[in-house]
Amino acid sequence: MKDKKIIGRNISLTILIAAASYLLSIALESYYTSTENILLIFVISLLFIVIITKSYATGIFVSIVEMAVFNIYFVAPRGSILTRNFLSFVLFIIAAIIIAKVVTNLQKRTEKEIEDSNVSRNLYRISRGLINISGVDNIIKYSEKQISDIMGKKVTVFWGEEKCQENEAAKFCFENKKTCGWGHQDFTFADSVYFPVPDDQNVRGVVCIPGSMDEFSTETKAYTRTFFSLVTMAIQRENLRQAEEEARVDAEREKFKSDLLHSISHDLRTPLTVISGGAEFLSENIYEVDKETAKIMLEDIASDSEWLSSMVENLLNMTRIQEGKLVMNMKKELVEDIVSGAAERVKKSIKNHKLRIENSEEMLFVKVDGQLITKVIINLLDNAFRHTRENSTVVCRTYRSGENVVIEVMDDGGGIAPENLNKIFESFFTTGGKYDSLNKGAGIGLSICKSIVEAHGGEIEAENNHIGGATFRVKLREEKENE
Repeated sequence: MKDKKIIGRNISLTILIAAASYLLSIALESYYTSTENILLIFVISLLFIVIITKSYATGIFVSIVEMAVFNIYFVAPRGSILTRNFLSFVLFIIAAIIIAKVVTNLQKRTEKEIEDSNVSRNLYRISRGLINISGVDNIIKYSEKQISDIMGKKVTVFWGEEKCQENEAAKFCFENKKTCGWGHQDFTFADSVYFPVPDDQNVRGVVCIPGSMDEFSTETKAYTRTFFSLVTMAIQRENLRQAEEEARVDAEREKFKSDLLHSISHDLRTPLTVISGGAEFLSENIYEVDKETAKIMLEDIASDSEWLSSMVENLLNMTRIQEGKLVMNMKKELVEDIVSGAAERVKKSIKNHKLRIENSEEMLFVKVDGQLITKVIINLLDNAFRHTRENSTVVCRTYRSGENVVIEVMDDGGGIAPENLNKIFESFFTTGGKYDSLNKGAGIGLSICKSIVEAHGGEIEAENNHIGGATFRVKLREEKENE
């Protein structure tokens, strides 16, 4: 239908231009214009016709017709197609043919250069777009959109063997590495063409284009092949990136396990020795040991057992976080209840310190996993008791800040060395302060706090405060009471 419209338009314009040149020649002849000028008008009209129709054959046909008209109406003897100067007739026809040939070749070359330029520009734009896209699914979506724009119809890309199983024709094309569909031997009655996207000796995917490929030019087909070569390279790059990322994660996981075992081996041995030795001593000397000594030893056993229980819980949380298996039971919780629960569970760790709770006068709610956030506050309070001087005061307070609820744990026990503030939340990091040698710790408590808080979409930070100690601040998005 489109070709018929173009042919009809070209015929109409050819007749219109030829008729205009004839009428103009008649008008100019009345002013005694020379036949050479009239002949030039016919040459110019021929140029216009060849440029508009882009047809070499049309140019030859029009040149013969125009020369015949010129001889009949403008050269003596008029009314006869024959002319006394037959050589001029032949030369005009030859010149017209050469002009038509040169113009059509120049047009085709210009159009080819423009098309090549557009192809290069589009391929460059597409390749730039592919560079900035990550994820195989996103690359496929981008590719479908771009090739659909090029073809002017909805194109579907089946990438990978699993995806190709969704369509019988795509499955056949993928498994047999051959084009099928409309106009081909296999699946000839399909309404689309399926052709494979190769990669060396393998097929990576199948492209489904509605209709027949015969309606597209050779250049468009080559353009399409080049396009999918870029897509294949982009997906290979993405697969390589993912493989490198997985390798990096695996290496980090192995390093984490090695560091974890190295870090806790000594810390676990010390309390286990105390528990084992104390229990064995009491068992063997139960009747010889006085009550006061026995009480002290039992308190030490209980303290170390509690520490081991906390350590095991931290280790379990750490491994869940590292493996992405941390499950959160999100509920609306009253912040005051979380803080009170944490304070109750650290009573045995307070010893010679002082703990003061300052809850907000307003009722503050957060949507969190109550047990995990309670564990965060317990770790922060326990950290304050273990790493500050005796008789220091630890304050836990809550308040609203903008759209967030803030839980602060602050002390006046000496603070953190400035060079350690940026490392305080790293796994296995210990400050090496003067109180650390008196306390056990693998350096994972604060790292776990950071992971849990960030898993809730919150923030945690540490700083030295104005009262000579450290402040740890947890920020969580507030959940309104009526929500």
